[in-house]
Amino acid sequence: MMPSISIHKEAAYYNALNIICKADYKTLKNLKEKYKTWGKAFEYSRTSSCDIRNELEKLERDGIGIVLFEDDEYPALLKHIHAPPFGIYYKGTWREDKECLAIVGTRKATNQGKMVTREWSKECAEAGVVIVSGLAYGMDAVAHEGACDARARTVAVLGCGLKTIYPRQHISLAKRILEHGGVIISEYPYEFPTYPINFVQRNRIIAGLSRGVLVVEAPFKSGTLITAKLGLEENREIWVVPGPVTHPNYMGSHALIKDGAHLVTSVDDILQLFPVKRKGGEGGLFLREKEEYDNKEQHMICDILKKAGRPLGIDEIIERTHLTASLVHASLTMLVLNNILLESNNVYEIRYR
Repeated sequence: MMPSISIHKEAAYYNALNIICKADYKTLKNLKEKYKTWGKAFEYSRTSSCDIRNELEKLERDGIGIVLFEDDEYPALLKHIHAPPFGIYYKGTWREDKECLAIVGTRKATNQGKMVTREWSKECAEAGVVIVSGLAYGMDAVAHEGACDARARTVAVLGCGLKTIYPRQHISLAKRILEHGGVIISEYPYEFPTYPINFVQRNRIIAGLSRGVLVVEAPFKSGTLITAKLGLEENREIWVVPGPVTHPNYMGSHALIKDGAHLVTSVDDILQLFPVKRKGGEGGLFLREKEEYDNKEQHMICDILKKAGRPLGIDEIIERTHLTASLVHASLTMLVLNNILLESNNVYEIRYR
C-alpha cells in the first residue's frame, strides 16, 4: 500500500487547470503569468468543467503527490532549464536528488549494449548516483533494472499520466522501482493518454534532472539524440559509448562524439565527474570528497554558486563577487583542478551543495 499523500490547495488548483488545459504548456504559462497563482487562475478562468475534489481523490487513492515549481522540494537543476514543468506528479518516494545520471538509448538495443547499460547503471547506483530514464523498451528499462540490481533508487519519467504504466509490459519493473525507494514521475495529469509528442517533451525532464546524459546506442533520428541535444542546451555533460562504425545503432552516437561529446569506455570515465571517488581503486565504496579552499576568494565563489543553485558563467560570477576578472579566472581554474567545481563551455557549477 502506498503511503497517504497530502496535496496542498495550490497544487489541487494546478491539477484542475492542467486537466482543463489538456497539459498545454503555453496555455498554462499564460494563465500563470496573468494571474500569478493557480488558485486565481482557476477562479477567473470562467470554467467549472473540472471537479477539483473528485480529481484530488483520484490522486490520493493511488498515492500520487504533486510538487509545484514554487515548492522547496522542486529539483533545483530542473528549475533552471528552458520550459521547466510547472508541476510534477509523482508516485513513490519523493526527494530532490542532486547527483543524477540520465541513461538513454535505442529501444531496439543489442545484447552487448544492454549488458553495458545494466552493468554501468548498477555500478553508478552503487556509487550513490541516481539513475534517471524513461521506462521505455530497450535501454531505458535496462538502465532502471541495473539500478534495481543494486537495490538503489532510480527515477522513471513517463510520457503519460501516472494512472497507466507505459508500456504495460513494464508494470513489474515499475513495482520493483518503487520497492527500492525509487519514484515514477510525470508532468501530465493522472489520466492523461499517451501521445507520441509526449515522449519528446518528457526528454527535457530526463536531461534536466541530471548532471549528465549517458548515451548507449543512438541511431540517427532517434529520441535518444533529442535527449542528448537537450542536455547540451542545458550545459549538461554528454557521455557516449562507442561501437562498430558500420552498425546503425551507433551512427547517431558517433555523430555526438564528433560534435564534442565525451567518448567513454568505462564507468570510471563517468564517475570521475561526480563528487564521488573509489576507495582503494577498483571496486569498493565511493566516498564524497571534502571541500578544501586555498583562499577566501575561492570560498566566496563557491558560496555564490551554492546560493545560486544553478550553473553560472564567468561574467555573472565576476558581477556577483565584485572580484577582478583575473582573480576570478585564477580561482576558478584551481577549483576545477581540485575537483570542487565542474566546468563546461565556460559555465561553472559546484560539484555538490
